[in-house]
Amino acid sequence: LISYPFLHAYQHPGPMGFQLTSDAFTYVYTQAVLKALDLIEKDINDGNDPRAKWSASERKLLMKGDLPEPKLCDPEYCVVDEVPGCLNYELPTFGNWGPRVEDPLDDLNPYLGENQKWDVWHTDNNLWYMVGKQDTAVFKQREDQEICRHLDACGGISAQKAEDGMVVFRLPKMEVGLVVICGCCGKNVGETMLMNNENIEISYNTVPVDRENMDLWPIDKCVRINQRFPTSGRESETPTGHAYLAIKVLKDMGTPVRISHVITL
Repeated sequence: LISYPFLHAYQHPGPMGFQLTSDAFTYVYTQAVLKALDLIEKDINDGNDPRAKWSASERKLLMKGDLPEPKLCDPEYCVVDEVPGCLNYELPTFGNWGPRVEDPLDDLNPYLGENQKWDVWHTDNNLWYMVGKQDTAVFKQREDQEICRHLDACGGISAQKAEDGMVVFRLPKMEVGLVVICGCCGKNVGETMLMNNENIEISYNTVPVDRENMDLWPIDKCVRINQRFPTSGRESETPTGHAYLAIKVLKDMGTPVRISHVITL
């Protein structure tokens, strides 16, 4: 018997939640493969070439243009060929990150020579964090108790003092020019930590971004820096072939700034 907290903690899968889901997918797809083999075997026994009926090359190939118009999303962001890029410091994280922190010593770094000492930070959760009381009682004295640990952990790239300088993100190729950053930790930190924080300066292609042009989007922990590509000025120029986003600490702060996500499109 596995208790619910062992499967899920709030909306997050617990240590056995991932296993349960993967087992379910494995079972369903295995049954589908066995059914497909039965159908193919029947065609062969009936003297038919199964490729004539089951070949993928004969199926209609659906393209982006075959999809209906989006109902709940700005077409400027939805009707594009690429998915958004996202640098995510939360754990666990999978897939390609899109934006990345630029090497402070890279010759292409537009801030080469300036302090760039932000650090990656994650919450230091103990073994029993979000583990239910029943599971804790059962596993606490067992040698395999490590299987109870939840993989989820909040995180971000962090700075608090002026001597930390800045963090510079090299942005990937974008279709629209959308740039969003999210703060950690809390659901409403975007305004105080990022958008209205006078102790930091946010720049795009070395040009400070006017806070009046920022907004909370798509949720209150995130701030939209650019809605789309700039069309004039230094901020519209990319002499290295890449756009850059920089966040600089101007004054020491009582609490650190932590960036959990950088999203581009």
